[in-house]
Amino acid sequence: MVRGPVDPREYRVGPVGHARRSGLRSARAARGTRFVSGDGVMAPRGFSAVALLVGAALSTGWIRDRSGPEVPAILKVPAGNAAAFHAKATGVQIYVCNPAVSDPTQFAWTFKSPEAKLLDADGSVLGAHYAGPTWESRSGGKVVGAMLQSMPSPEADAIPWLLLQAKPADDAGVFRGVTFVQRLHTTGGKAPATGCDAARAGREARVPYTADYFFYRRTV
Repeated sequence: MVRGPVDPREYRVGPVGHARRSGLRSARAARGTRFVSGDGVMAPRGFSAVALLVGAALSTGWIRDRSGPEVPAILKVPAGNAAAFHAKATGVQIYVCNPAVSDPTQFAWTFKSPEAKLLDADGSVLGAHYAGPTWESRSGGKVVGAMLQSMPSPEADAIPWLLLQAKPADDAGVFRGVTFVQRLHTTGGKAPATGCDAARAGREARVPYTADYFFYRRTV
C-alpha cells in the first residue's frame, strides 16, 4: 500500500518507458500542434471458449502482461482484477476553441476527443483510439471507458494519467471481459496555452501525444 504523497516518477515501468522514449517520443518531436478551421492477459482458469477467443486475439500482437504496472494508489484497480495486456498509442488530443463556460465573453480550448493508433511493441497497428473514449481492435471488438480517477503526469507538458472503468461494446474480440483501463506514461497532448479568442472561435488544435493503455480483466 502506498502511503502519503506519491511521485509518479517512482512508478515508471522500465521496458515500457524505454520503448516510449526511444520510439514514440521522437514522433511527437517531429510533429507540432496543428490547427484546423472549425468548418472544416491473465491466464484463465480452465480451458474455455473464452480462453481460446482471447488467446487468438492476443496472438495478433497485443502485448501480454503477467503483472500490472506499479502505479500510485489512486490509479490501482480494485482487488479481483489483473492486467491482461496493453498497447502503446500515438496520435493527437483534439481541442476546440469555444466560449468559456464561466464567462461566454471569454474563450478557451475545450477537449473534444482523442485520435490515435494503438501499436504493438514493434510499432505495428493493432487498432484505434477515438471519442467515447473508445478503443477498437482491427481484429474485432471494442471497449468504452468512463473515467474514475486522474492524476498529473510526471511530465510537465503531458496529459494526466487515468483510471477508467471499462464496458465492452460487444461480446467478442480481444476486449471481451475487460473491466478497467489505465492510461499511463503519457507525453504531450495538453491544450495550447494561447491561440484561442473570439476571432478564432471554432478552430481546432490537434496536439500530438503518446501513452500506454493497460487493460484488465476479473480474476475471480
